[in-house]
Amino acid sequence: HVTVLGKDMPPASVEFGDRLTVIHGASDTGKSHVFNLIGYAFGLAQTIDVPDEGKGYQYVYLGVRVDGGRVVTLIRDLTGGLIGLLDGDVRQLAEAPATHYLSPKHVSKDPRCVSRYLLSLIGLDDQQVRTNQYNETRMLQWRDVSRLAAVDEVNILAKRSPIEFGQFSDRPVEAAIFRLLIEGRDDSGLTPVPK
Repeated sequence: HVTVLGKDMPPASVEFGDRLTVIHGASDTGKSHVFNLIGYAFGLAQTIDVPDEGKGYQYVYLGVRVDGGRVVTLIRDLTGGLIGLLDGDVRQLAEAPATHYLSPKHVSKDPRCVSRYLLSLIGLDDQQVRTNQYNETRMLQWRDVSRLAAVDEVNILAKRSPIEFGQFSDRPVEAAIFRLLIEGRDDSGLTPVPK
């Protein structure tokens, strides 16, 4: 679920399906804002624009269920900052601070960043993907995975493969990410080729 909460405000929530959630409706009804809230809670954006209807809300709560049925809730203040982490399905204002906080930025050396934490939940932390024809690699990031799982209207309508970022120079990393997700093996064994 994604839920926005504020003091003396009714909760505004979207419940996710077990396998697929499609958010549809007329123009200017908040579909893109829901998508942006998810990305913001995941740390994929540093700021978020709050529409007039959202005035008075202070936090976004994002409930995530992982294999085995475990649920964690990410909490982020709509004005920015760290991402709080709570065990369980939380949909009301927390009475105490979160037990753990995660950095919203992907820092490959920091296992307490939200990207590495989320990748660890799905067994993909510390995986390497090829970035160019010289076999240079980088660590997989949450944005690499989430962009294939949460697709907005612009990408649905795009006239390119859904695995593509849109830049020709990104083709090697796009293929490496897709191969990792399909075959389950990363590119850590590649030998760099001299330039």
